[in-house]
Amino acid sequence: MINNIEKVLEEIGLTKGEIQVYLALVKLDISTTGQIAKQSKISNSKVYEVLGRLIQKGLASYVLKNNIRNYRATPPERLVDFLDNKKEQIEKNKLELEKIIPLIKSVKKQDENSVTVYEGKQGIKVIINDIIEAQENGIELLTFGSDENVFAEKYPDLVSHYAMAAKKKKLRSRAIFSRETKPFNKTENQKYLPRGMISPVRIAIYNDKVAIFKFSDPVSVVLIEEKTIASGYKNQFEYLWKIAKN
Repeated sequence: MINNIEKVLEEIGLTKGEIQVYLALVKLDISTTGQIAKQSKISNSKVYEVLGRLIQKGLASYVLKNNIRNYRATPPERLVDFLDNKKEQIEKNKLELEKIIPLIKSVKKQDENSVTVYEGKQGIKVIINDIIEAQENGIELLTFGSDENVFAEKYPDLVSHYAMAAKKKKLRSRAIFSRETKPFNKTENQKYLPRGMISPVRIAIYNDKVAIFKFSDPVSVVLIEEKTIASGYKNQFEYLWKIAKN
């Protein structure tokens, strides 16, 4: 049970030291730093620092007894308040970041070509959000290649994230699949080819970018930002689109 409590407290943002001291306070009720240090197995010098952070977060308080501070944990409901405050700060930070993103982009050399490899779920999410942003600005997404079912099974939340955005914002896209594939985004303008004509990777073309998705482990995506290469892939897509069947 204690392990579960510690895991949740860590997930909401408390450090291991804060968790140890907080749980010691819960067990001891009103207590001195010496007692807290002994219970939490944290040195006296560090206990003062950790208690200060817990007080700032609203998770601990103290009373003076004979001019000595005696500490106690605040009611556990304050943990919810702490998380609400953290969420509020995250939203404020998000708004500030959104304001400076155009400034950050303006620093990048406009003629710079690059090849970047992203790995894992978070890497895939970065590319999906980049695609959605491009489509929101009127860019048509072109995709063709391997079976997407494996990806949908691994990351259904990312699939849902894109599909909902595509449907809600009426994002423009065309896609080519093999006949055996069950497309996860039914809002796309779709055509089909025999499996033997389909690439073993999934290719997405948008703006002057080409994203090449590999769904087998380890999942990764290569992002190529180069106008000539993107144009070549667009031409390949248009050729396949002409011979593909509805």
